Amino acid sequence: GTGPSEDHTTGSGYYVYTEVVRGGYNKLHQLESPLFLLQQDATLSFFYHMHTHNMYIFYHMDMGTLSVEVNNNETGWSTLWSRTGDQGNSWLDAAVILPASTTKVRFNGLTGSGYRSDMALDDVSFSQFTPPSPPPLPPSLPPLSPPPPLPPLSPDFVAAASEAQLRNLIQDARADVSVYLPPGAHFKLGSPISCGSNIKVTVASSGEGATLDGQEQSRLFNLKYLTGRCSLTLRGLTLV
Repeated sequence: GTGPSEDHTTGSGYYVYTEVVRGGYNKLHQLESPLFLLQQDATLSFFYHMHTHNMYIFYHMDMGTLSVEVNNNETGWSTLWSRTGDQGNSWLDAAVILPASTTKVRFNGLTGSGYRSDMALDDVSFSQFTPPSPPPLPPSLPPLSPPPPLPPLSPDFVAAASEAQLRNLIQDARADVSVYLPPGAHFKLGSPISCGSNIKVTVASSGEGATLDGQEQSRLFNLKYLTGRCSLTLRGLTLV
């Protein structure tokens, strides 16, 4: 006989094939899918059998050609896979990548010039690629606790509304001095601030705090004069 002796799945089931009878040589048989829509590339997998059951080499081309075509709305039908001639007396597997633009797919079985060109298909399946899962999100960190409130300032603090006022209050002090900077203030210090008396200097802020910006200088407060002459205490400030 012609065609496979058994199906691929169980050996006792069914398969589809091209039937070549007298006058049916060089005839096109088609198996076409309904219209579909892909979200991404997909895979068409199947098993095929193409064997002439003929011992003579010149009958090799009796088998004909089996092919897979796809259709999209822009370019029409195009061939993605084909086999011609005797492929041996066994079921062979194949997989064809279908572009995401594919809207239909069909098998073409063009029989050869002899009655032994029965070709068969079995276990046709279709699957879409599954995109890799995104990595899990890192565990969320607990919210940061707000910093503890600063102790209340004593009433003897003197407010400085500008860098010049801050500089004058420290340089002119002859006794302990406490300077208050308003929350959110940003004072840019163009040159070091020195103190020449043996006093205690406290600079503080409250709420969101204030910022003393040395503009990339390393000696905001002149350590030469602070050493042994006056001491400095900072509260609620950011130094940059």
